[in-house]
Amino acid sequence: MYLSNKLTGSGIFSLLFLLPLFSFALNALHKTPVQSSAGVLAHTEKLVLTNPYSAFLLIQKLRKQYTDQGDIHALAICYQQLGKIFHYQGAYAQALTFYLKADKVFRREHDRLFIAQNLNNIAQTYSSAHLKQKSLPMFKEALKIFQELRNDKGIAKTY
Repeated sequence: MYLSNKLTGSGIFSLLFLLPLFSFALNALHKTPVQSSAGVLAHTEKLVLTNPYSAFLLIQKLRKQYTDQGDIHALAICYQQLGKIFHYQGAYAQALTFYLKADKVFRREHDRLFIAQNLNNIAQTYSSAHLKQKSLPMFKEALKIFQELRNDKGIAKTY
């Protein structure tokens, strides 16, 4: 009753004019992704350690999404994260399969930071699988890239 008494003339016109704008804004917010691919992948990175099964399921969904979108860099990060899941589970052959897929993409894109980080993952997996002779060249290549990039954190992780 109060609302109907106060809405007269220009008030009704304003309400009718603004209603579609509010509707448009709410619809746009609903359709806007909550996070960028980097934000989502950072979340899955944490899940890999805390809840690998949930991480696996989410990464599988994201792989399809990034494939459909043509986002090969995000897809390569998914491969890398799947590699970590399998590595932590002791399934080294599967881990290497995913790490090597990621490596191909990172090299094709000339993304040296991701190449070096992924080389460390590959080297650690070889080392865990008692294939030290294969891990050493990977560690050396990663170290060289990190040194060229002057990435102290990467250098420290490689040692």
